[in-house]
Amino acid sequence: MCTGLDCSMEGEEAGELLQGGGGNLGKQGDRKTLDLPLCQQELLEKLIKTGKKLVILNFSGGGIDLRKYKARADAIIQCWYPGAKGGRAIADLLFGEASPSGKLPVTFYKSVDDLPDFSDYSMSRRTYRYFDGEVQYPFGYGLTYTSFELERYEISEKTITASVKNTGEFTCDEVLQLYVTQPQSEIENPIRSLIAVKRIELMAGEEKDIEFVLNESDLYSVDNEGNTVFLSGEYKFIISDGQNITSEPLIYNNTNKAVIIEKCPI
Repeated sequence: MCTGLDCSMEGEEAGELLQGGGGNLGKQGDRKTLDLPLCQQELLEKLIKTGKKLVILNFSGGGIDLRKYKARADAIIQCWYPGAKGGRAIADLLFGEASPSGKLPVTFYKSVDDLPDFSDYSMSRRTYRYFDGEVQYPFGYGLTYTSFELERYEISEKTITASVKNTGEFTCDEVLQLYVTQPQSEIENPIRSLIAVKRIELMAGEEKDIEFVLNESDLYSVDNEGNTVFLSGEYKFIISDGQNITSEPLIYNNTNKAVIIEKCPI
């Protein structure tokens, strides 16, 4: 939608406009930029200049560069493509009938320069598992109207227990994520991997215990020959809510020899 800007341009003028804004313009659908289309950028600038409260509702199927608006808008809601009842759900969030509890299922990078070429199918610097640079919003991120605290946490054998408390004034779901970092080895393992999620509803002031029971398969890696392996050494676990809560590493030591669980069939 290009309200507030003449979008009837043709030829070279339209081409120049597109080159500076969003869209899949490169080879095979590769994106040249993560910016919003220029007509939407201009509309936002006009809205910001009014000085009124501004909530940006971003409808997109992937990450958009919203950094220039983060400090100038009162809120940003990533709406994705929500379907027929999306309008009512978004209105409930805006008017306080519900408290947001969604978490990003992807990483919002700062620039296409942070990513490999579209035709490069390696995992290097892709996704939260292999990308080690700064991002706009990390995988698993999501704000809400209340606040949570991780009261305590521990690991015993392959069971992780924790207690989480709603320290704010709104009833809301908290979504706690468990990540593992595998032992150092010659294998190019991910920086971290999500292996479990717990969603719990907490009333204002309420505290609940949660438990993650690990399976051995949660700890498997893939070696350079494509075999499924269980590594010997130190596994580190982190409990996180994507932004404010991050536990200290919880350690599990596999003292057995590294073994191949399943040979690569190729």
